[in-house]
Amino acid sequence: AERQCINLLEANCHSAVGVFAQMVNDQLVLDCRILMPDGSEMIESSIVCEPKLYMWASEQVAEDLVLQGASRIIAESNKIRAG
Repeated sequence: AERQCINLLEANCHSAVGVFAQMVNDQLVLDCRILMPDGSEMIESSIVCEPKLYMWASEQVAEDLVLQGASRIIAESNKIRAG
């Protein structure tokens, strides 16, 4: 679930992205945060679902983050790191 979320966001090792999946009471909890490199902005999303729906959960979290501006933040992070 964590790797799928990173892949869907098109993040890389230069992206300030944190993803954490854990089991809580037989449910998958998937949390993701994306930060501007200087910490000035943070967006986050999470979902709880049946473990077998981990791919769907990753898609939902990634989609929510993209709607919040994840692509812009990740691009800025990559630009700063490359630069």
